[in-house]
Amino acid sequence: RSFSTLYVYENDKIVKIKPESTIISISIVRDELLVSTLKNGVFHYEHAELQPFINAEGIKNKKIVDIIEKPQGYLIATALNGLYNYINGELLPINSEISVLIKQHQLNVFTQLDNGNMAFGTIKNGIYYTNSRGDVLFHLSKEEGLFNNTVLNQFVFKENLWLSLDNGVALIDLNGDYAFF
Repeated sequence: RSFSTLYVYENDKIVKIKPESTIISISIVRDELLVSTLKNGVFHYEHAELQPFINAEGIKNKKIVDIIEKPQGYLIATALNGLYNYINGELLPINSEISVLIKQHQLNVFTQLDNGNMAFGTIKNGIYYTNSRGDVLFHLSKEEGLFNNTVLNQFVFKENLWLSLDNGVALIDLNGDYAFF
């Protein structure tokens, strides 16, 4: 994908889709491709087209970083506007510790682990690791030893959280007492 065009390889050909608004992120939920745009909400890819999925007024002009499925609906993580639940067509802000923090430090990447805990990589202040309610369990930034505060990407592999930073990589053992930068 680019910010202006979605490219899908399907049936031995590349399908090119150009939405009316800037593409902010792409999420995969239940094997469904969700495309978040800046001005027109969220779409799902179906039959070589983007179909409206979430177009609640409150979500427009917010940079959606990721969408995950929850038992009651969807959790929407935004770069500067915190977290939202999307339940039965209604967009509800989540009042949690992490929601306040990501508004201040600009969320860049979000991951939910199998145990329900969540990792929030920011542009300005490293990583926040929370429980499923959004209560911060720990925070790591440049002050604690990361090479810098910009988390570009992250993924979990064998109980380790790997971070790609502006200046290097970091490994956090989620079951141990150590993090390696």
